[in-house]
Amino acid sequence: AKTETESSSTYADLTSPSAIKARQLYTSQKLESMKQAAIAKLKRAKGVRIYFRNDLPDAIDIDSEVLFDGYKFRTEALPILDEVYTLMALTQGAGYIILPPGSYTDNITLAGIRQAMALNSYLVHKGLSSGKLSYNMGLFDQEPPAKFANLDGISIVFDFESDLPASMP
Repeated sequence: AKTETESSSTYADLTSPSAIKARQLYTSQKLESMKQAAIAKLKRAKGVRIYFRNDLPDAIDIDSEVLFDGYKFRTEALPILDEVYTLMALTQGAGYIILPPGSYTDNITLAGIRQAMALNSYLVHKGLSSGKLSYNMGLFDQEPPAKFANLDGISIVFDFESDLPASMP
């Protein structure tokens, strides 16, 4: 007869190193699959372009009229916004810069700035840390990096080199 200290349970030990490793593997695979699903949906969406560098998202460029009717979000844009949020939330180690339409052609309008601010507010409301988000109202004194010369809608640039805040004040 087995004593109570011996493993007579029909349940697996969920705290064993192999169980923890299996859970971590499952979780990382699940998160990666969710991220890939968001990327696939964004690639299929009309008026949305997504760019990569070293297999990491580099930028998302969205035609303003896809997301906005004036200053208000279009109801039909919510699935796209959800996929953008999912991709941002599941991309580790990035900060994000939101650029209004016309940022790289010095053709920024007040409407574009309001749209960038609305997108920023939406993403913070959904749960992204405001410390990871910033918006740039244009590059007046700088030449745009050549890799982003084709961004012409409202854009989110993924910045993997920025120092992210350890905690918010």
